[in-house]
Parts: sequence; structure tokens; C-alpha cells
Amino acid sequence: MTPPASAVSSSPKQDLFSFAADRLKTIPTSKLITLIAPGDTIDVDELAERVRRNISPGATAEDVLKAIYELKADIGIEVLTTPSYDSYQVRHSERSAVLYPEYLTSIFNPSVWLEKVKFPGTGEIKDEDCGEVKGWKCCSHDPTHYRRPRIHSCNRKECPVCYTNWINQAVTDRILPRMEGFEDALRLSHMKRWGRPGKVWPARHFTISPPENEVSKMREAALENVKKAGNEDYMRDYLPGVFLEELMQKSYLALEKTGLQGAVVIPHFYRIKDVYQDYAVRLSKQLNEKLEKWKPRYNRYTALTTLDNYHDYLEFSPHIHVLAYGKAHPADEFERHLMPGWIYKNHKRDKQNDEHNGSYGGILYYILTHSPVIAKKQIIRYWGCLAPKRLKCIKSERALEEETCPDCGAAICPAVFSEPDGEGDLLEIDLDHPILMRIILKTFVIVGKPPPI
Repeated sequence: MTPPASAVSSSPKQDLFSFAADRLKTIPTSKLITLIAPGDTIDVDELAERVRRNISPGATAEDVLKAIYELKADIGIEVLTTPSYDSYQVRHSERSAVLYPEYLTSIFNPSVWLEKVKFPGTGEIKDEDCGEVKGWKCCSHDPTHYRRPRIHSCNRKECPVCYTNWINQAVTDRILPRMEGFEDALRLSHMKRWGRPGKVWPARHFTISPPENEVSKMREAALENVKKAGNEDYMRDYLPGVFLEELMQKSYLALEKTGLQGAVVIPHFYRIKDVYQDYAVRLSKQLNEKLEKWKPRYNRYTALTTLDNYHDYLEFSPHIHVLAYGKAHPADEFERHLMPGWIYKNHKRDKQNDEHNGSYGGILYYILTHSPVIAKKQIIRYWGCLAPKRLKCIKSERALEEETCPDCGAAICPAVFSEPDGEGDLLEIDLDHPILMRIILKTFVIVGKPPPI
């Protein structure tokens, strides 16, 4: 029995029960779909009667309609208006009809929900000013060097207009300062110990993937943890986060066996199906051909997200990306003896990606474009010598720095052009008020014995 709210303390388990109690007030959409037979078209009022008989005695037609629109967003069930436009009818789409038998036999199948976790930039726009051009800026020495709009951004990772700003901030304000801080702290530690800074080998990009039998165990463990809360309805909201923690725990164990010393860790839930790889590349090229020069380029994954049914081009294939320090054991040794069935791949440096946001910035930017968006879960993690308990930030300062031209180093200043879209002749440039960028300066120290890097 769910405990009353007054009896709930701040422990994670009891908070879980409190959350379940709140969700009891809603209609489980996972059960609702089983009340609509494929091929039938049913009025919402009639469906509400079925809901009251089989699921929730107090449900209203408005409650049912809300649940129906959740189903429409999740699996594409169809909602129709009657000729008089004063009521609604519901029927299965091709996709939901295929899923109907699966729900009927196992409506708590975790695959259904895990495979609908979204990417950054695939949510809703909540600020009508998102993407609005507020003005223009250019190189104060030569406008042909650099000319960009000044754009309003909400900086939300869900926003289809502003998600790239969230990614850039995550890279420049959080990840890169930590990596650079670690390298500086390691050099300082070497200097104190040996009287010379020592060489710090650059971090390398790896992917580490569990075998299918391990993924199945993670799903089962996550599902059991969710069921313990006592209410299956909130599985769709809660399960991805629980599965994420299962994936991270097992991946950390795998990282321990690689021989690496520390890493930035970013999980992924999907890969593009092999049959669609070439199509995704072609689509990204077509989209990029139509873009203005200053807009972020599409990659394979972000190109697919422009399609309404982009999940159909993906397969559920959980893995982690790491930018890691240290020397890894040979792949054969890791895959055959240390972690049988697991696979790690050492990716070569991509000079084209490196041009974006520094030496590691392009890699990180690309990885974050198709990382999972899970409510109340931190996707960017740190392991080993980069973990908070091993690498402490002892100083953090915010400062303003002039934005400079990437071609000549001159200041970037507000400008007015003869055309509203930033084209045409330069009419005016405000040299007295150069564009300022917010930067965060951090200092880190290594706790304990420095790693042998």
C-alpha cells in the first residue's frame, strides 16, 4: 500500500513511493492502448466508459482525451474529429497496431519506452523569441572575415532552435575547463615531484559497448527497480533514468578493466541502423547545402531528427563515449579476457571536428548532439582521475573577454548592414562597444597520488 504523504521522508525509496502516489491520479496510457482493438474506430466517450470499467472508475472524457494525446505523441495513435467537430474518435495507426499485441501480452515491456528517449533539439519551443535575430556583429578590421547575427536563445537542450547553444556552453563552460584543469594540475604535480612539468598525453576518444546479453540484464534490473515503486504507469517517465544508471554502473566496471586512468563519459542509447547510414550522410549534406554560413552544420544524427519518425532509422544499442587519459590495454585482451563480450574502439582524431571549439571541442559537440535527454538526469559524467572526488575545483571566476575574429584576431563589434539579413554594405560599426563573451576560469587540484600519465 502506498504510504500517505505525511509519512514520506526524504529517503530516495520513500520519495519514489510519493511520486507513484501522484501518478495514481492519471490514466496509464500503457493500459489504455489495449482497450482499442486494431481496425476499430471508437468514440472517446465510449472509450471513457471502458476506462471506467477496466482501469479508473473516476476517469472523465477529458482525462481520457489527455491520455490519448500522450499515446499520439509516443506511438502515433490517430485522433479524429467527427463531422460536427464537437467530439473525437480514436483508431490505431499502422505503428500502434503493430505494437498492440506486444502491449496486450506484456504492456510493461521496457523496450517500448527506452526506444523513445529523445535527442537534444527534439522538444518544444517555449520562448517565442528563440532564434530571433537581434542584430549583427562583424570583424572590426574586415567584415568579410567574420559576419554573424546576434540571436536570442533560451539555452535549453530540448529546444529545436537553441539546443546548440546548450551544447556549446556544456563544452566550453564545463567539460573543457575540467579537462584543461586536470592537465594543468598534473603538470604542476609533476613539477613539484620531479622538478620538471612532464608530458601529458592528450585524451583519446573511445566507445565502449556492452554485449546484448548484458543489455538484457540491465533492462531486467531497471524494470525490477521501477516495479518496486508500486505503480507501473510512471514507468515511461522513470524507466529511462533507472536504465541509465544501470548502464553507467556496468560501464564504470568496464572502464576499470581498460587500463585507462580517467575520462569524460557520455552515454548513448542509439546507433543508426546500418541500412540507413548512407541515407543519413546524404540527408545531412542536402540540409547543409541550404544553410546560411553562420548556422550550425547538420551531422548524420541531427539530420535524421528533422524527420518526424526519426526513431525508425535508429536501433537501441546502448554504449558510452569517453574522452580518456591513460594507456588502454590491447583490445583483444579486453574483449576476450578482461570483459568478455564487451567491445571498445579507439577512434582516430578527426581534424575537421577539432576545428570546432578547440582540440577536443568538435568531438564533444558531436557526441552531445545525439546524447539522451532524460529528465533530472546528468548526462555528462566524469570517471577516475576526472571524477569530483579525485579532481577538486578550488577556484572559479567569471570574467568577460572580448570576442575576436578567427581570421585576424581583431575585435568583433556590433554592426548595421544595408540588408536586414546581414548582407550588403556595412553602414555602421560600434567600435567603442566590442562584443564581450562570458568566460569561466577554474583552478583544479588532484586529490591523492597523481595518475601515471
